[in-house]
Amino acid sequence: MKAAFIFKTDRLPITYRTIFMSLIKEALKNQNEEYYNDMYFWNGKKNKRPKPFTFAVRFNNFHLEDDFISLNKDLVLYVSSIDIEFLIRLYNGLIDKHLYPYPLTSENKLDFVRSFLINEKEIKNDTVSFKTLSPILIERIVEGDKKPILPSDDEFESELNKLVDKEIYTMRGYGLKKELHFSPIKIKKEVIKHKINEFTERTSKKYMMLTGFSGTFTLRGDIDDLNYLYRAGIGFRRSEGMGYLEVI
Repeated sequence: MKAAFIFKTDRLPITYRTIFMSLIKEALKNQNEEYYNDMYFWNGKKNKRPKPFTFAVRFNNFHLEDDFISLNKDLVLYVSSIDIEFLIRLYNGLIDKHLYPYPLTSENKLDFVRSFLINEKEIKNDTVSFKTLSPILIERIVEGDKKPILPSDDEFESELNKLVDKEIYTMRGYGLKKELHFSPIKIKKEVIKHKINEFTERTSKKYMMLTGFSGTFTLRGDIDDLNYLYRAGIGFRRSEGMGYLEVI
């Protein structure tokens, strides 16, 4: 299930994904605090389980000013989930007028314009072409540090399968039905400035620098798996605004 939410603002911080993470949490919490706590906490600590959704923020006609993005038109928040209950709760939360204007910084706010559900495409073949609406992150631990894995790396397809198999096993109770095969069409590397409070507190660094990729590619695998990834997203940090896919 997929939905789009249109907002109006003049400026966004360059780490805008963090703001929309907070907006999503606030919308869920306002709808049902118990549901929100079950999703994001476990025994009083943050729940690290993969979340059943991904999102992307898209805007046009913009220009950069230091650590801010100046917008000339409205922006769109796209949300996709394999959990219908989650998206219904989030949808109702995000259209609640009491949430707005939502503070972005001390100087500007986010105003809600309108929303709509997106007609999903049903994948019926074992090969499908996707485009990314937000960058995909594939990483592995090397000597205690996270190393980004890109489609140009020899180990990319192997690491992709390991990650996806583990994540969807956690979410749906079983992993991939068939191995995934990735074929790039038009891919570019992306370096993303991301802001996570725990990272800043631990390292004293203002931003977390993430390396991923975006563009178009073909994925071959089991039809059920492909439909699942289409709705849930792919890669790390999906619930932080990464890995959103559209069928082309």
